[in-house]
Amino acid sequence: QPCPAGSFCPAAAIVPTPCPAHTTAPPLSAEVRDCRAVAGYHHAGGDYGTAAVPCPRNTYCPPGSIAPVPCPQNTGSPLWDAWLPPVDASSCVALPGYFGPPGVPAEECPAGSYCPDGSLAPVACPAGTTSAA
Repeated sequence: QPCPAGSFCPAAAIVPTPCPAHTTAPPLSAEVRDCRAVAGYHHAGGDYGTAAVPCPRNTYCPPGSIAPVPCPQNTGSPLWDAWLPPVDASSCVALPGYFGPPGVPAEECPAGSYCPDGSLAPVACPAGTTSAA
């Protein structure tokens, strides 16, 4: 029987060997190095075929990542969430004090407004209040 996805089958193997934690491999893989990190994880040791770990905050990890990719300037990714791991730049949203669409460098919030975490646009300060840039 062919070697199934998520495992590898060295020559003369009788049964498939599962890939290390949080990695997968295509069908017919023959070596542990064929096991690559799933989306939201990276190979902390820098080598394919090792167990993968969650992507750290303010980075993202596409499938097969050896190392996490930093978010664009003035953006960050939220704490890692197994239901919604950071897999691409769109996982990175504006940090507090900045605004803009996900996945691109964010702009500084202008005076007279405020920008909470993930702001797409500045919010005007309430009447009678202001803010510095």
